[in-house]
Amino acid sequence: MVVDPEVLITNRHSSIRTIEQLIKDARKKQGAQKWLGPLVGGVDHLMAVKIWEKLEIKGQWIPFEGGSDALAALLGEHGVVYVGNPVDVIGRPDLSLAVVAAAQRLEKYPDVPTFAELGYEIESEVLWRGYVVKKGVPEHAQAFLLDIMKKVSADPEWITFVERGGATNVLISAENFRSMVNRDQSEAIVYLEK
Repeated sequence: MVVDPEVLITNRHSSIRTIEQLIKDARKKQGAQKWLGPLVGGVDHLMAVKIWEKLEIKGQWIPFEGGSDALAALLGEHGVVYVGNPVDVIGRPDLSLAVVAAAQRLEKYPDVPTFAELGYEIESEVLWRGYVVKKGVPEHAQAFLLDIMKKVSADPEWITFVERGGATNVLISAENFRSMVNRDQSEAIVYLEK
């Protein structure tokens, strides 16, 4: 029901705020640059590994139990960058977006470049938010749930809530969602091994 683009977030008070500065610092530190985010092996961690590969840099993943702890560490300059989503900067004026993994710039953040426009093959990387049901749920129950999802997806209050944080309101069919999950699972295995 929601796709939320992956972004790199930096501390506004740091000397490293842009993607260009981030790359230069990473090359200087030769793998010692600290990247912050929740968990090991989660979407944001795998995104960091993918970025390191595509930008030909190295970094250290410093995992936290949750995003708020990692953002607090970024504010304390215990790391250089946080891997997250645009919503993570709302209400946090000391943080800024350095780059977004989307096909085009976000309407809410028109000054933030995309990886693609900077020449990096990182496009449309999202944290998806959806629902699954246990295998074997009767067709009529699935149809009932889908009907509710359609109504919610068309609700102006829901749309405003989702878009407020830079995410996109979608209603992806079960078949297409399954394809997304399978693709992400295959890709995750590759980046977990790296």
